[in-house]
Amino acid sequence: DFEKKDKLDQKQAMIKLNDLAKDLQKKRDELGGAEKLQDQMQKLKDIDQGPADKAAKAMKNGNFDKAQDELNKLKDKLAKGELTKEEREQLAKQLEQVQKALNEAAAKHEQAKQDLQEQIKQAEAAGDREKAGQLQQKLDQMKNADKAMEKMQQMADKLGQAAEQAKNGDPQAAAEALEQLAQDMQEMQQDLDNLQMVDEMMNEVAQAKNGLCEKCEGDGDL
Repeated sequence: DFEKKDKLDQKQAMIKLNDLAKDLQKKRDELGGAEKLQDQMQKLKDIDQGPADKAAKAMKNGNFDKAQDELNKLKDKLAKGELTKEEREQLAKQLEQVQKALNEAAAKHEQAKQDLQEQIKQAEAAGDREKAGQLQQKLDQMKNADKAMEKMQQMADKLGQAAEQAKNGDPQAAAEALEQLAQDMQEMQQDLDNLQMVDEMMNEVAQAKNGLCEKCEGDGDL
């Protein structure tokens, strides 16, 4: 009886661990967009030199805490009128270049989804359900990044606004746009921190499941 109860307890523990693993995977899917955004930022290149050098470098390195800090410094300089006309023009050009890169990344994401949808239709029409299923799975994974791509589009819009205001000689409005952008950086860093925490928890759950299976002499099905 004791052995039966022990096996029942182990089975219930495995069920709970499996449920927890599913919940964590769902949470990871929700946060995975931040990772995608970080990947896209690392592709930033061909940005001219200017006042936003440090902010652009931090974005490219995926260090959004640092990017937020540098954007806030830029915001303060703009608000206090500490940038010359030439520096404001350089800043505007830099912001436009980052905006263009983010817009292109978002457009590529949408195009890749459309291409996959077309491939799924073709596979279904050919009666290849297995291939259609694999492609659908890939499409679902891409859709997990939709929110991040939307956020990237919003960031691109704010960059465009800040660039326009800097060019038009309205440093106060440009500073406000940069402040909003800095807040976006803070949110992205929080998402990445949460993602790391979820990954650590998933690893712990996997280890617990392995330990439980070993206790059951390698029987993972329980």
